[in-house]
Amino acid sequence: MSDLEIKKKNSQDSTHFSPESSKSPEQPQLASFAQYSGPIPPPNFLIQYEQLLPGIAKRFLEEPHVEAQHRRVLEELLVQEQIKLSRRGQKMAFCLATVYILGAFSAIFLGYSIEGLGALVVSVATFAGIFIYAKKR
Repeated sequence: MSDLEIKKKNSQDSTHFSPESSKSPEQPQLASFAQYSGPIPPPNFLIQYEQLLPGIAKRFLEEPHVEAQHRRVLEELLVQEQIKLSRRGQKMAFCLATVYILGAFSAIFLGYSIEGLGALVVSVATFAGIFIYAKKR
């Protein structure tokens, strides 16, 4: 076989690029992937975003501050409501204890001394137990 015949055979059998089969050679393609985490994108992304939508970089930079302020307001409201509930619970417990103790003394003064004393001991022990339990938490 001559050199010309070998070249023709190789070009027909080959799966590689040959200048005779195509006019433009294939260019290698490069794909890239980038990601970030957090509320503020990296500076190069901010520049690209700003080119697409003017003013968006400022919004990206202000958004975490706005979100933090909103969270602080909600936490303050939550704390205030918890304080109100705690005070309301204390007032109700005081009223209940007063009613039990007055009932126990009334029973004692009306001649039901054993029952009145029992009610007094039970009510005082109950509220003392609640107070001690609440202090441990």
